[in-house]
Amino acid sequence: MRVLVMLLGLLLAGCAQIPSSGPVEEVPMPAEPPGIDIAPQPPQEGADGNRILEGFLLAMADPESDYSVARQYLTADAARTWRPEESTVVYHGAVVETLTGFGVYGERVGELDHRGHFLAGGGAIQHDFGLVETDGEWRVGNPPAGVLVNRYLFERFYSQLTIYFMDRTGSHVVPDLVSVPESLVSPARIVDALLHGPSQPLAGAVVNAIPVGVRLGLEGATIDDEGVVTVDLRGLNPSMSDEARRRMGAQTLWSLTAIPRVTGLRITQDGNAFDLPGQSADGVLELATQQGYQMLTRAVVQDLFGVSAETPGRFTEGQGFAPLRADLPRAAEVSIPLDGSQLAIVAADRRSVLIGPRDGSLEVVTGYQRIRDTQFVLGRLFALADDEEGNTRVISVGPGGDVSEVTAELPEGMRFHGLSIDQTGVSAAVVVEVGEETRLGRMTLFQGVRLDKWRELPVLSPGGAPVTAITDVQWNSESTLVLAGSADGQQDVFVVRADGSEIEELGGVGANITQVAALPRPGGGLIALRSGSGEVWRYSSPNRWSKADVTVASISYAG
Repeated sequence: MRVLVMLLGLLLAGCAQIPSSGPVEEVPMPAEPPGIDIAPQPPQEGADGNRILEGFLLAMADPESDYSVARQYLTADAARTWRPEESTVVYHGAVVETLTGFGVYGERVGELDHRGHFLAGGGAIQHDFGLVETDGEWRVGNPPAGVLVNRYLFERFYSQLTIYFMDRTGSHVVPDLVSVPESLVSPARIVDALLHGPSQPLAGAVVNAIPVGVRLGLEGATIDDEGVVTVDLRGLNPSMSDEARRRMGAQTLWSLTAIPRVTGLRITQDGNAFDLPGQSADGVLELATQQGYQMLTRAVVQDLFGVSAETPGRFTEGQGFAPLRADLPRAAEVSIPLDGSQLAIVAADRRSVLIGPRDGSLEVVTGYQRIRDTQFVLGRLFALADDEEGNTRVISVGPGGDVSEVTAELPEGMRFHGLSIDQTGVSAAVVVEVGEETRLGRMTLFQGVRLDKWRELPVLSPGGAPVTAITDVQWNSESTLVLAGSADGQQDVFVVRADGSEIEELGGVGANITQVAALPRPGGGLIALRSGSGEVWRYSSPNRWSKADVTVASISYAG
């Protein structure tokens, strides 16, 4: 394990200790200077109860040697019966002293399953650790069922990884998110995650390019000084087609890029070379040759688009605004795909869409009203629109003007408020209306025709407050969302990992934000906001918003 600095005193309250007497008192988790890590240590002889509890909370974040350090903080009986593998719950909260002992009180941020997939939310959490004195030493007699990890420690001890599976056409990879203890991140761990297949929400929407029955061979998976990973597999069919090998290589290599220094892949079968199409003369499939499988490497258009005075255009240098074309009708929205090849215009009355080549003639599509939230994904335009009865539908429009309705399965009582589909065409971020409230969720898009598997995505702000009153959401990378919502009564803009495991606050702009625009790029792209009165702000790190000189009715980036 890497060399770390021991900071037990900072773990719970800086230099403060958990009180040993008196009424219920909260001991908050401190902010720690960035760049300092924490290493669990065994209990010290003669340590008082608060130090023992501090040490146990810290040691639960480190799974090495079956949580051997954490077990040393337990009574003998508790050490025998504790099953840390049962669950890992991430919480935002504090340790408090009550009349009966010490406990954790707070909110569940989420829970990791045994494969590292994060399920956000879960409500309030409380647990009393049952500190007891044994042979003159304080020990924990009532450990939790599984592991409790404070969000603070989770962000420092766990790596949020993106692995990949193949879309059903074999044209590009689709991300799947996992969280793994940092000390356990390795090529073998990543390959093992691939062999277990995609998470439940992606099942049926993607394929695993590694055939069923294949397993890691005796040589395992290792990385050399040049960043080339050699993966030894067992059970591969020697007659595997070139196309199947190509997809397996792309999926595996892109997944291994979760380790930043990876540059290439070599696959062996029981120690013998297993050729991959496109590999170099020395048998290495180089990452530089696989960029076409990653959707977000294809973006070329970085302009911010909008509609000002019913004229579709783009924002120019100096925060000005220039019309796109002189022949376009009065508009409410404008959309451009990542490659800039097409154009879609929602008419000013939102009852028709014009679509076609960016510089060519446009086809007119009618039959709906309140057409909104338009975006291009895999060559088609997706949008929310109301039918003649006022029911909100998800529609898909081809470049030639052909229209189809996407079957959307929302729970009863929910209605679409906002929709953003990621550029792989598989995952959708959704804002729904439930009575007077809005809620954030995720859905899966199956082959562009069915939107299903609704799952709510409750989000806690960095300060631990629920993020509510969400007005809009957009993808800004393959794994993160940008949303506008309120926490503690204050509207802010947040960047959230798509499974809810991480959140960053970008701050507000002092106006009511009704629309978010984001350019999806690897690692996160450009972000802009629009207020209800048409004012526009663009984001520049860190936490700085620049206001444009023009007011608009809508904004959008490519995608």
